[in-house]
Amino acid sequence: MYYRESGTCDVMMRIRRSVDKDFAAILAIINDAARAYRGVIPADRWHEPYMSTGELTKDVTDGVHFWVAEQDECVTGVMGVQDKGDVALVRHAYVASATQRSGVGTGLLRHVESLTQQTGSDRDLGSRIVGESLAR
Repeated sequence: MYYRESGTCDVMMRIRRSVDKDFAAILAIINDAARAYRGVIPADRWHEPYMSTGELTKDVTDGVHFWVAEQDECVTGVMGVQDKGDVALVRHAYVASATQRSGVGTGLLRHVESLTQQTGSDRDLGSRIVGESLAR
């Protein structure tokens, strides 16, 4: 799978679990999307690239599972979720800068949320809990 920096993916979106060959595209999208927060993220926390290959590898090793949104075989967004038993934590949520505000992030979040509802348990998405707290 690849990531097209020009962001010219205008085809129907498909969301699927990532595979090993998506690793480079996931890393590229994380670093591309994070640039929007340069100057917002404190200077002592910002570095280029924002996420290194080693950091992403560690997250995957630690149990973060990625879902990718793709259009025309082009990865346009990623969401990394870590199962913590009672809660599924959204650890990463990034959309390629060229396709932001087109519904990719919303589609990924809805997909991941539907997965937690399919378990039939009282599990919840940690990001929703945090997001609702911040909105108050």
